[in-house]
Amino acid sequence: GSASLRDTIPEQPRPMLRARRHTDGFSIALAALASVSAVGLIVGLVPETPASVSAALAAARATLPGVRTSAACRHFMRPSFAVRSETAQTPTKREELKQIKRQKTFNRNGFKETRPDAEKEMFDEFQSDLIKSMRTNYYTMQEGDITFRLAKDFGFCWGVERAVQMAIEAQMHYGDKTIHITNEIIHNPGVNEKMADMGIKFIPVVDGVKDFSQVGNDDVVILPAFGATLEEMRMLTDRGVQIVDTTCPWVSKVWNSVDMHTRQGMTSIIHGTWSHEETIATASFAEDYIIVKNMAEAEYVINYMLNGGDKAEFMEKFKNAVSKGK
Repeated sequence: GSASLRDTIPEQPRPMLRARRHTDGFSIALAALASVSAVGLIVGLVPETPASVSAALAAARATLPGVRTSAACRHFMRPSFAVRSETAQTPTKREELKQIKRQKTFNRNGFKETRPDAEKEMFDEFQSDLIKSMRTNYYTMQEGDITFRLAKDFGFCWGVERAVQMAIEAQMHYGDKTIHITNEIIHNPGVNEKMADMGIKFIPVVDGVKDFSQVGNDDVVILPAFGATLEEMRMLTDRGVQIVDTTCPWVSKVWNSVDMHTRQGMTSIIHGTWSHEETIATASFAEDYIIVKNMAEAEYVINYMLNGGDKAEFMEKFKNAVSKGK
């Protein structure tokens, strides 16, 4: 959204955008945005159907010169597009994250000694013999004239199940220690109530800012499935707090793509909601980024890059969704 960014935009033939308009899917609009602006692109925070993603990848390869595609999050079929830049930057945030993960106070593997009991509690709380029986019977159960059907994808995805179990393992492992969590572990009221019932304290938010003043140096802090910002990890590590990282590996895989963009001197375009915990965490690992929520915002950015516009209006529209200094 700055003049300096627009000055770096190479000339591109208009047929590229016409090809995008004839292709279904929000991913293609974002791929076109990446192609005309010589920036990187991540679509990692909003799931799409496999069919639309496949079409997006195929169309991007066929119609957008210079676009490289790769799977940023195969579990949800979320693609990642990146366009090469002539400049490159030395990665710093990713290196810092690696250093944090090497600390003795950082745990991202759970606790083997409490795992059997945690697995049993997971089954008792979130599963049942009835559910197991229905799954083995083609997700149905017949009682007289009534047929009950179970959704094939009923229950937690792998990343969520892993995060919840790790939190239970941590609570069993640390016993009487005070345990905090930086945000809802997942967006499920029942699960978050269980965390509270187990004595896990949620970091309070005061005037839109998390208040870590209640966290003691000997306490334990759980990072939720959505991840946490680099700034939060840095602060907790500097204080010597024991960290239990339950971040879904598919989320942290998107961080790797953001890091690649930074190293290649590119701007990351993140598809998501700027206020969502996962988006905030992802943006914290980027140097230059803009967050677009939907097709209308993507089209707005494309039009600004191609045709210019009111910079003040642009910055006001994305004031919460763009990296500082842009």
